[in-house]
Amino acid sequence: MFMKLKALLACVAVLVPCPKTVAQDSMMERHSATDRVMRLHHSTRAMAGTPMTQTSPAATASMMAAMQGRRVSRLPAGIERLGPAEGRFLCVRREVVALDLSARARADIKALGYDIVRDYDMDGLEIAFSVVRLPRRVKIKEALARLDAIDPEGTYAPNALFALASGSVSERLPSGSLVRAAPIGSATIGLVDTGVDVSVAGLENVQILQKKFGDVAVSPRPHGTRIASLSRTAGAGRLYVADVFSDRTGFASAEDIAGAIEWLTSEGVSVINLSLAGPSNILIERAVDSALSRGHIIVAAVGNEGPQASPRYPAAYPEVLGVTAVDASLEIYPRANRGPGVDVAARGVDVVANEPGGARRVSGTSYAAPFISTYLALRFPEPRPSSSSEAFAALSLDAVDRGTPGFDAVYGAGVVLTDGP
Repeated sequence: MFMKLKALLACVAVLVPCPKTVAQDSMMERHSATDRVMRLHHSTRAMAGTPMTQTSPAATASMMAAMQGRRVSRLPAGIERLGPAEGRFLCVRREVVALDLSARARADIKALGYDIVRDYDMDGLEIAFSVVRLPRRVKIKEALARLDAIDPEGTYAPNALFALASGSVSERLPSGSLVRAAPIGSATIGLVDTGVDVSVAGLENVQILQKKFGDVAVSPRPHGTRIASLSRTAGAGRLYVADVFSDRTGFASAEDIAGAIEWLTSEGVSVINLSLAGPSNILIERAVDSALSRGHIIVAAVGNEGPQASPRYPAAYPEVLGVTAVDASLEIYPRANRGPGVDVAARGVDVVANEPGGARRVSGTSYAAPFISTYLALRFPEPRPSSSSEAFAALSLDAVDRGTPGFDAVYGAGVVLTDGP
């Protein structure tokens, strides 16, 4: 029910012409009910997500201006903005992602003067892709047009950038407000987020394995640490943390997120939590689709750009479980996105999370997501073929209906009441 309604909403919300239809592989054919949505990966209405709180003021200002459609004179180093025709989202400057390159295509790309700088063969997801570096004066829009012309059957996309769905944070609370450690839970979840500060109160006895996906070492930051703290409160005892923000741009690239998903699936993590948001991207779409087909559950925050915002991904993909946030009275978070990304709601407004130096009350869809992820991990400890559909069904049964009777674009199926602060 969720997936069909979500696909229908996505088709209405993102109904724009596709400049190119990509041949669907056998894995995508298994999801024929949502084919129309899957072919919209070149649709450019998708926009970037919320700025992460740890970026520099210049980066944050640039990101906000990009989201609001305003021009800025300068973007942070290494970032390019596509738009307005492309939908105004951010991507890695001078980089294009190419999927399943043939030998002929590789030769033609080099003949254009482009460099193939990185190759990935993700056996666990059955995805092969390459990162193509463009000459200095070649813009991504121009490069995509050239690549489409020389290789009409190929699949090319920007190396899109994603931001944390971070919401809002209160002043630090008194030390007595720290979330007290309950007995360690049994749930195992994967976090695609920033690095986690393992010294924070409550995380001492949680098993945490971290891996960086970026050009610097694992970087413990407040956002990932808060998500880990909330996961611990909800019942997680083991966390696999993929630090996709260990990058000098301050954002997470599609390349690194795909790598994170592959790592978590290879570790057998049943439920993967992504508290980030950004544009539709074919590489992320393929990685998500492959993980789902292997029995993993993908949970994602729907974003905090408000009721009028365009759909954010990966939450808006039909089989991803998109989570929105409510307060203690089960009222929706005012800044929460609405529409095709929303499947279910959980507490995510004024929840208390531990972090370095104390605790804070935090609000946002990213802070609701780990409650749903942990809730599902306790019920689906191992990946199995039917996990995703069973998870949707279980949440539908457990949810308290809110808003318009039945499934709606604000609360989804309703609010799932989980244990939390």
